[in-house]
Amino acid sequence: VRNIIAVDGDEKRLEMAEKLGAKWSINFMKEDAEAKVKEITGKGAEMAFQCTGSPKAASTIWHYVRRGGSMCELGFFVNNEDTTYNPHLDICNKEIKVTGSWTYQAKDWLQA
Repeated sequence: VRNIIAVDGDEKRLEMAEKLGAKWSINFMKEDAEAKVKEITGKGAEMAFQCTGSPKAASTIWHYVRRGGSMCELGFFVNNEDTTYNPHLDICNKEIKVTGSWTYQAKDWLQA
């Protein structure tokens, strides 16, 4: 995996992401993360992982993904309320592949 972009609102988590190999980090509290991802990639992310469990993040992750890209939702291990997205504009029109993940073991991260 190359060109990992970490997006978060906490500087310490972004610093850790960089130590773990993220090439770029974007603090959404300080800048327009969607615009920055598109600036870095030109088209949007090829693959995005939504790991926060935040309904707001789940509503906006689609905007980061390029046409024909993929998204994995693995942030909701409990019911954290409903989220809003437009299946036509956010998934179908962009032909995004969506994968959900409920649970995993440590060994699963090696394959991911």
